[in-house]
Amino acid sequence: MMFKVVQINLKHSRIASDNLRNLLVEEDLDVGIIQEPYVYENEVKGLDNRGYKTIYMKDNGKPRSCLIVKNTINAFLCPQFSTADFTVARVELENGKQFLIASCYMAHSREAPPSEVSSFMGATLPHDTIIIGCDANARHSLWGSSETNDRGIVILSWDL
Repeated sequence: MMFKVVQINLKHSRIASDNLRNLLVEEDLDVGIIQEPYVYENEVKGLDNRGYKTIYMKDNGKPRSCLIVKNTINAFLCPQFSTADFTVARVELENGKQFLIASCYMAHSREAPPSEVSSFMGATLPHDTIIIGCDANARHSLWGSSETNDRGIVILSWDL
């Protein structure tokens, strides 16, 4: 089975949310890994679509990360790992395969990688399949940036 994923920072934009919602349907994408979604009154808005569910940590302040998953896919929030900046879900496919998928926003003002990501990685099992999409606010020429910064070096050398 081909699993189609998109990762994007929406920069809190309603227009970008509308465009993503359209892209999900047009491209028949399974999952959106999102940072800085459009939020109103501490709730992610603008991603509502009858064919998808939005997953994020509610009642934990203003969310800066979320996942949007096709309704036909069993996906469940893992609250023991999730925060406003780090959303983790367990995905169970029809063929019995399972994996963890996460969206992470790494604010400039916080260490990189954040402690919740390190704790999550330390709690997973060696055979777990993990997909993490993030906005690390890091630059490195290896990723196509025109410059490399200290944060990019730390993220690149991070030992998973």
